[in-house]
Amino acid sequence: MVKILVVDDEPLMKSLILQSFKDQISAEEIDFQFALNGEEALKIVNENHDIGIVLTDIVMPEMDGLTLLGHLSKLNRAFRTIVISAYGDMKNIRTAMNRGASEFITKPIDLQDLKDTVAKTISEYHELKKGVTARERVIELNKELKIAHEIQQSFIPVNFDVVFSERNPVDLIGEMIPAKEIGGDFFDFIKLDNHRLAFFIADVSGKGIPAALLMSRCSVLMHGVALAANQSCVECMLAVNKTLCDKNDACMFVTAFYGILNVNTGDLNYCNAGHNPPILFGDNKCVFIGINQGIALGVDMEHEELFTEHSIKLNKNDLIVLYTDGVTEAGYSDNKKEFYTEERLKNVIEKYGDDPLSDILKAIKDDVTAFIGNSPQRDDITIFLIRYLGNSNDDSTTQLQ
Repeated sequence: MVKILVVDDEPLMKSLILQSFKDQISAEEIDFQFALNGEEALKIVNENHDIGIVLTDIVMPEMDGLTLLGHLSKLNRAFRTIVISAYGDMKNIRTAMNRGASEFITKPIDLQDLKDTVAKTISEYHELKKGVTARERVIELNKELKIAHEIQQSFIPVNFDVVFSERNPVDLIGEMIPAKEIGGDFFDFIKLDNHRLAFFIADVSGKGIPAALLMSRCSVLMHGVALAANQSCVECMLAVNKTLCDKNDACMFVTAFYGILNVNTGDLNYCNAGHNPPILFGDNKCVFIGINQGIALGVDMEHEELFTEHSIKLNKNDLIVLYTDGVTEAGYSDNKKEFYTEERLKNVIEKYGDDPLSDILKAIKDDVTAFIGNSPQRDDITIFLIRYLGNSNDDSTTQLQ
C-alpha cells in the first residue's frame, strides 16, 4: 500500500480524490491523508515516516506549496511529489522542479490526467524504494564487512615480542594485506614451552567471506593442535586436515607451512602442505626450504603419507621469509601478463636481508607495489619474517636434511 498526502485548502479536493480513487482505496492499494496547508502537511509527514507521495497545491494559507517542497527536500526521505499549478505558471513550475517536484497537474484538474499522473508517480515511487532499499542494504553490508575485517585482523598478530628464559632468541614481524575487505590469508606464532616456538602461514582458496570464514576456522584449529602436548609437525597437519575434510561440502582447501623451532639449538622441524616454499637467507644467499610440498589441507584424508616432516639447523641471524602466492603472483592483469615471481622476491631479500626486519618488510611491500603499478590487487598479500638470533655462543652452520 502507498500512502499519499494531499495538501490543498480547497474543500472539494478531498471529495474529488476519494471519489476518483475509491476502487484503489477499497482494495487497500492507496491510503490517502489530507492537510489544508503546508504547515499541517509538514507535521503529518514528520509523524508518519511511511508517507511516500505528496500531492500539493501551490497557493495555500500559512505555508504555501513551494515552501513545503523546500522543507521536504531537507528530510532525506524517499518522497515523490506532485504539484498542482495554474496553467502556464512557468515561474512556479521551475521553482517547484528546483525543489524536487517530480510531476505536475494543471488547473482546472482533468480527472483522467490526475489518475494517470498518480499511477505513474506510484510506479516511480516503488522503483525509488527499491533503490533506497538496495542502498541501505549496501550500507549495512559495508558496516558488517568492516566489523568482519576488524574481527579477522584480530587473528593476525600485532605484538611480535616473544621471550624465552628472559631473552628474545627470535625477531618476528609480519603483515597481511587483504585484496578485499576481508581475506583468506593468515599467519601466527605460538610459544609452546620454554624452548620451542611454533609458527605457521596459510592461504585459503577463494576470496571474500567464504575464505575469511574458513580462515577463522583453520586458525583456531592450528592453535589447538599446536598446543597439544608433543605433537610433531606432521601430526599437527594431519589433525587439521582431518577436521577440514570432515565437513567440506564447498570443496575449499588451505595451503599451509608449519614449523617448530628449538630456540636453544636452532633446530627447525617443518611440514609443507602445498604452500609456497619459504626462503632462507643466510651467508648473503637465498635458498628455498620446504620445496617438497605435501597436499593442501582439506583435500584428502584417505592416504596415510600425506605430509612429510623435514628438518633444518639454523645459523645465528638466519632469516626465514614466509609468504603467500599473493606476493609472487602479484601484478598479473589483462594488460600486464607477468607475475612478480619468487626470483624478484629473492632479489629483494638478498639486497636487504641483513637489515632490520621492519626495513625488509617495507622493502618487499614497496617492490611489490611498484611492480603492480596501476593493476588491481587480485589476491591477499601476506609476508611473515622470522630471524633466529640464536645463543651468544652459537656457531652452528645451516644444514638442510
